[in-house]
Amino acid sequence: MKLLWPFRPKWYAWDLADAVDSWILFFLLVGLLIPELFRLVLEEIGSKPKRHGRQRGAIFGLVCVALVIAGRGFAHQRAIALLDSRNYRGQTPLVVAAFPRPSNPLLWSGVVETDNALFNLEVPLGPGREFDPELADVHFKPESSATLKNAVGSSTAIEFLNFARFPLASVQPEGPGFQVRLRDMRFASELAGRRGLIAVIDLNAQSQVIGEHLEFDSH
Repeated sequence: MKLLWPFRPKWYAWDLADAVDSWILFFLLVGLLIPELFRLVLEEIGSKPKRHGRQRGAIFGLVCVALVIAGRGFAHQRAIALLDSRNYRGQTPLVVAAFPRPSNPLLWSGVVETDNALFNLEVPLGPGREFDPELADVHFKPESSATLKNAVGSSTAIEFLNFARFPLASVQPEGPGFQVRLRDMRFASELAGRRGLIAVIDLNAQSQVIGEHLEFDSH
């Protein structure tokens, strides 16, 4: 999120929860619905509902959310330490990040950036599975070119790169010109149906920008 907007457009993230987090929503709904359920039961049997029931339910839900975030904070530190302690194709990591999987609190998605590549891999924290960097998906960075330089200088690419933490470009021929697609590799290991945005920049044969837009990634 842009914590300092409108004074500073920089994005900030702690990587402990998804934009729509199923566990946080679950505990908030529990705190909201259980007091109502008890109220209906007490009214059905003729008893007077207790005062402050909704308040207690809200407190319970918020405490559970705080425990979820605290637990993820410890797990996040462990995942980052694992990612940062290994070599990837003989290279040391420059930047690493870990993101929670909503279905399994002991399985995280990792992203590692080296000099010439980005790696997506699973980071298991529970017993029975070892962390293996050799199982990572490797995405090599493209070579520098006038086409790529002009593409990333477009207004759409600049806005996208302000948001993306692990951008990866692909340059492909498109008709008589080229198409550059910019992805944020944070979203490469997400579950099916959850897609990130990509920036698409079209250039002519002289590597001049002739079109640009954002779209959902179908990868």
